[in-house]
Parts: sequence; C-alpha cells; structure tokens
Amino acid sequence: MIKDIDLLMNISGFLERDTVIIGSENYGAKTCRLLLRDSIKIKCFYTDDQIKDCELKEVRIKKLSDFRANDYIEDTNVIIAFNDENYRKRYIAQTDSIKNVYSYWAFYQAMCFYEGFTGKNASQIRCMNTINHRLDLMDFKARWLKGIRWAEESGNNVLLWAIPKTGTQSMKSSLNHVGVNHTYIHYLNINHPLNELWPAYFEENDNLLSNICDSEYLNNHYLDHLMSRQLKIIVSIREPIAQAYSSVFQAIKNWGIAPLRRFDQENIVIAVKDYILKSATKMFNWYDEEIKLITGIDLFSGGFDREQGISIYKHEKIEVLFYKIENNKKLSKTIGDFVNENDFSMEKIHESKKEEYAFVYKELKKYLNFSEDELDRIYGNRKMRYIYTDKEIDEFRSKWKGI
Repeated sequence: MIKDIDLLMNISGFLERDTVIIGSENYGAKTCRLLLRDSIKIKCFYTDDQIKDCELKEVRIKKLSDFRANDYIEDTNVIIAFNDENYRKRYIAQTDSIKNVYSYWAFYQAMCFYEGFTGKNASQIRCMNTINHRLDLMDFKARWLKGIRWAEESGNNVLLWAIPKTGTQSMKSSLNHVGVNHTYIHYLNINHPLNELWPAYFEENDNLLSNICDSEYLNNHYLDHLMSRQLKIIVSIREPIAQAYSSVFQAIKNWGIAPLRRFDQENIVIAVKDYILKSATKMFNWYDEEIKLITGIDLFSGGFDREQGISIYKHEKIEVLFYKIENNKKLSKTIGDFVNENDFSMEKIHESKKEEYAFVYKELKKYLNFSEDELDRIYGNRKMRYIYTDKEIDEFRSKWKGI
C-alpha cells in the first residue's frame, strides 16, 4: 500500500531502511543517484530499460519480471518510479502487501522538505525547482502573449478566463467536445502576482517574477484591442478551501515542495494548512485584479443568482457568464445558450485522481481541520456570502471542520 503521506510527514524511518526501486530508466535511475549520494543502501533496481549510467555500476539491477513482493515485506523501502500511469498502477497493486511503499514523487518532495539529507543534495533539488520555476514562467509568458494576441489574430470571441483550480479543465473539455473555439487563460493582467503567497522564495531565485516580460507596452497595446471586441467571457468560482487545497498540489507539482518551507514548519500538514489559510482568504482578490480591473465589470455587485449558481453580466461589448462550479450539473443549458451551442453538456474531470500525487491528495485531507475562527475568516467574507447560500456555507464549514 502506498504510504506517501507517512513519508512526507516523517522521513526518519525511511532513512533507517534499505531501499528497492522499481521503475523506468529515467525516474528510477534518477532516484538511485539521489539515494547513492546520501549513502542510502540500494538493495536492487528493477527495470526493463537499458541502464548506461556509470554512477549506477555498483547497483544490482534486475528485470521487472524478477520482482517478488514477498522478499520485501517489512524491513525495506520500495519506491515506485514510473511516469507511465499504467505501470504505476500495476506495481502499486503488486506491492500491496509490502509495508513501506512510496512513489518517486513523494520521495523527491520529502528530500526537499526535510533536513534529513545532505546540504549538497538539498541544494541540488532546490536548483531543479529553480529551473522548473524558470520554465513555468516562460510558459506563463508564452500563454499570456498567446491569449492577448488572439484578440487581433482570431475571429473567436469566447474567452475562458478563470482562477486556477476552479473547474477550468472540465469547462475547456466541454467546450472542445462540442467544437466551441475558445481561448483559455488564467491571467490577462501581467502585473498580477503569479503566486503572492511565496514572494520570499521568488526573491531568493533572482526575483523571477520581475522579468516575465515588458508589461507596460503589452498591456497598453494588446488589451485595448482585446476589450474593444465583442467578447463572451466565461468565469468560474469555487469554494475557497477546496480551491486552495487543489492549488497547493498543482504548485508542488510545478515547483516542488520547497516553497512551503518558508512557513518555517516542520510538519507538512501544518505547512499545507498555513498555505490554505493564506490562499483562501486572498482568492477573491483575483476577481478584482483581473476581471474588474480589465473589463470594468464587478462580479460581486448587480445581483448574482445564488440559487441557480450562475449569472450573466453585460458591459458595452462584453458579456460575462459567471458560475460556481458546485452547481455545474445544472448549468449546461444556460452555458450552451451563452456560447450558441444547443448540444453543450458540462463534463466533469477529476484531475487529481490521475496525478502522481493522487494518494497524498486523498490522504492528507484526513489530517486537516480548521477552527471556528479560521472558518469565520474564510466563509465570513462578504463576497463569499454574495455567491453562496447560507446552506452551502454551512455545508462547507461542516466538511472542513469535521475532516
């Protein structure tokens, strides 16, 4: 059984045991190298790939077909290091009887979060995360430019523009399914902080956010064109704790777990909870810093239909459909009418179930709980009560207080 949550909460037991790796040449070999550099004994590396890495010449390597779970029941760590989902599932099932089984994802993050490994290794992981930051920011810049330039280059007038982790992948898939051409983006305000929760971490890495692109010219030039068009904008919202919980895992996937260390917490549960509290209380800022600032439309005034969970706002040439994802099963007809597609049907995609962090995502919820004061800070927000009914808010409070 996968024990990723145990590894992230306490790495000391892992360090006391020998380790077996089952995996591909890429992830498995990388895991081997990291273990060797911290002098952790590797019993065996099971793989069907050709291993040419001279660093691994001392490692015992066997075929996947040679693996026997009964050989490693109690006293050994087993790391499953496949990127391929089918292989991961197969070997998770085969190792179900083994006590200490972990994914390579949890192993990498545990190395970064805890001080149980050498300074050299820790700095190496942080360097990898810095590279990931740079790549992510380059991708952010490219997607931003694509979204802005679409205003001049495309006849498409549907813009899916929403805060991350608010059902955007489901909406994107649903629009694609019925052939509605659209542009999908999280940020059009280039001056919006990409992740305002982690400024200290970015400052330690050459102030990465300050170099995204020359924002003044791009904002002034392209946004004027964008907002002068006949636009249909789709915007979603999700209850804040659920949105924040999902976003922390997306952030860890993109940038590694290192940024959580800035909260100076030894326990991953406490660090994640702190992230949620900071993120959930600031989530509503996005709607002012993006939608209101650029379009002039205030989604929290003018009357939102809390019972139906959807409303349409109009301002000059712009129409905005604003909906809460908790009601998305009821909204297909309204959204279909908005994009002029009678066959539109809202699909539901559980991204977290497909991700490599799926086990931790599910298990960590069991350790999270929030006090009445903390829930008041989040759910007592005026904008929260503008969108959600008292009954819905009571249900959210009960869910996160009772986990």
